[in-house]
Amino acid sequence: MSHLFEDFLQTHDIISQQSCSSTPQQNEVAERKNRHLLDVVRTLLLESSTPSRFLCEALSTAVHLINRLPSPTLHHNSPFTKLFGRPPSYSNLRTFGCVCYVHLPAHECTKLTTQSIQCAFLGYSIHQKAPVLNTSSLAPVPSKPLLVYQRRSSATSHQPPAPPKPLPAPSPTAAPVPATPPPPLRQSTRVRRPPDRFGSSPLSSFTATLSSISLPSSYTQAMKHECWRKAVETELLALEENQTWDVVPCPSSVKPIGSKFVFSVKLRFDGSIDRYKAQLVALGNKQEYGLDYDETFAPVTKMTIIRTILALAASQSWPLHQMDVKNAFLHGDLKEEVYLQLPSGMPTSSPNDVCKLKRSLYGLKQAPRVWFEKVSMTPLFFYNEHLWGIVVLLVYVDDIIITDSDLDAISAVQTLLHSTFHMKDLGQLTYFLGPSSTSWSLLASAQVQSRSGSVSRPYQHYFS
Repeated sequence: MSHLFEDFLQTHDIISQQSCSSTPQQNEVAERKNRHLLDVVRTLLLESSTPSRFLCEALSTAVHLINRLPSPTLHHNSPFTKLFGRPPSYSNLRTFGCVCYVHLPAHECTKLTTQSIQCAFLGYSIHQKAPVLNTSSLAPVPSKPLLVYQRRSSATSHQPPAPPKPLPAPSPTAAPVPATPPPPLRQSTRVRRPPDRFGSSPLSSFTATLSSISLPSSYTQAMKHECWRKAVETELLALEENQTWDVVPCPSSVKPIGSKFVFSVKLRFDGSIDRYKAQLVALGNKQEYGLDYDETFAPVTKMTIIRTILALAASQSWPLHQMDVKNAFLHGDLKEEVYLQLPSGMPTSSPNDVCKLKRSLYGLKQAPRVWFEKVSMTPLFFYNEHLWGIVVLLVYVDDIIITDSDLDAISAVQTLLHSTFHMKDLGQLTYFLGPSSTSWSLLASAQVQSRSGSVSRPYQHYFS
């Protein structure tokens, strides 16, 4: 603070306070403004590759730009507008550090000399109606130059470009050097094959079969083939027999969700085609929470439990039977009102008819939950003790494994399941949870020695 300013404060009875040293946080507004200016100056210098000795020019340009930019604290008006009452003109704004060419007056150049000089734009002059320019030449810059601006990259310097050097003439006696071919890449000659523990023949059968089957991507494409037409008819007949919906007029306040057919192929254990399957799937992504669905969580059995049951059956010499629930999710009873557009291929008497779902459908968000509520509210691992031993029932979505020490008890459980759901008996467990789990195929050749406690090689290989 100067002495003249201190005398001015004392004359007007003004007490001045100074902030403590090394405490910039006490100068709140001033420090924030200084940081704002420094950020803009740093950006101008770095982006234009301008030397730091032009700090003053960059700071003056930063102030010039900030005063003309809208500010949220001024209700999106610029300081220039608040001060002068009119909006600023942006026509003279140029990129800081760009290359500009100043046209020389006639008395400073001749017909055979350069008509302009190359300069660098370094801001806006306060005292003249001309920008601040920098040039390395000794020729003076005219007070009212005629400018041509050009965007400059970061590698461009302020010096004028050097003339290109002439290329040396090729020697007539020099022989062309032959290009050296790149060395060949080293590749392994080892024959790659899957590990023996996974089994090669079932996996190759699945891969070969799936690669040779073309699945239709739409209903129109599927109707061109007899096998897929029968699959669609079978699916619609199963939905009608299960009383999945009632055809009713669409309420005016309801927007029904859509549906589509998903086509797939069921394969046997050896890779042969079992059947062509068409499944009607609701577009559950159109459902609204709290309106046509609520809770969606459904428990799923862990692979650890499946491995434990298989190990138990192997150690106790128990037979393993597999069953499949036909259209498992269609057995769940819906509590919410869900309206579905009529599926493709289903006849209708009125264009305003829709399907009011009574039972669950694949694709609905609550479908897994209502299915498992139908099965049981207990965990998906059931057993029942009886006079001959215990019955273990393992449910994984729509796949069921039954094991017991007594075949009569297994038959009784199968009869009970057939009377409750539409079941398919798959016989002895040979293939489980899709082709990705190829380890389950080892059970096809598993033979357990009775009552000896020892396990044959396939079981030993799997449970080791």
